[in-house]
Amino acid sequence: MSGAWIVVVLIPIIVAIFLVIRRHYLNVGAQLRVVPDQLPSPKIDQMVIIPIEDVNYASLRAIAFARTMSKDAIMLHVSTDPESAEKVKSRVETYVPDLKFVVVESPYRSFVRPLQAYVRAIHSQRPDAFVTIVLPEFITAHWWERYLHERSAARLHRAFEKHPNIAVVMVPYLLEK
Repeated sequence: MSGAWIVVVLIPIIVAIFLVIRRHYLNVGAQLRVVPDQLPSPKIDQMVIIPIEDVNYASLRAIAFARTMSKDAIMLHVSTDPESAEKVKSRVETYVPDLKFVVVESPYRSFVRPLQAYVRAIHSQRPDAFVTIVLPEFITAHWWERYLHERSAARLHRAFEKHPNIAVVMVPYLLEK
């Protein structure tokens, strides 16, 4: 009698949790179900953007990957300093002269918001465009080394993961030693 009240309270709570979970799965199934007269377009109007901080092995690997998706990929550099932007531009002209290079100014040392504004501008011009952001990311050799770097790619990924018509692709470059 002294412990029976726990069962009386817990069973309705557990049943309610199971009902919420069931409703979630039914909702997901309904949204993913194919309706023959409402099929999506068989081809996607895709734009590929490669945000780069500098031209290095990680960014060159991401650029090579982006070329497999689109021959009209855009390299984008968010600049906090015009002098460093010129250095990046000269490296781009040396190593990747055939791709379009765009510099977006960011006076507040932020790179997420300027990139979001650039993507919004693309969607305002081409509302049906599917934007693929190819992020170069380097993976450190030791677990503790990741705390010594900004983890910019992970922040950008989180910023765009819930936006419709945007895919974020991380291209890893493994560091040794």
